[in-house]
Amino acid sequence: MKDVRRAMTDTELVAELNRLESQNELGRCEELRLQIVRDELVCRQSESRPPVGM
Repeated sequence: MKDVRRAMTDTELVAELNRLESQNELGRCEELRLQIVRDELVCRQSESRPPVGM
């Protein structure tokens, strides 16, 4: 399993998000990983946006 914040590309993060969200049941580890993946995607999106007013 790759490190979400360092080793995964945006495409891999989206694939992991889809995989986790499509599961019927998540264990505690998978729930935590899903939250980390979501947080990382939001963080990357906010970093790629130019500041408001520029």
